[in-house]
Amino acid sequence: MREELFKNCTLCPRKCNVNRLEGKRGYCGMDSTIRAARAALHMWEEPCISGKKPFKEKRDAEQVGQLVMKRMKSRENYTVTLADLESLRIKIK
Repeated sequence: MREELFKNCTLCPRKCNVNRLEGKRGYCGMDSTIRAARAALHMWEEPCISGKKPFKEKRDAEQVGQLVMKRMKSRENYTVTLADLESLRIKIK
């Protein structure tokens, strides 16, 4: 799954199609390591303000938030990777 996403990157709204597997950085400046800047539920924002839903289900966002909080409390690196999402059975659009 990771290889498909990184060969022709469209993970962020810019959809720059850069090949991150070759070490190239996308328009957003990120390489092949995905980092979550923030994990939080915004239940009252309008879709026109917040954009497309990043997760298919509210439960998915809650699981990621719980993972990040658990790692922060134990002073671990709280970067959420594609492997983490796959282990939680969360699919990225």
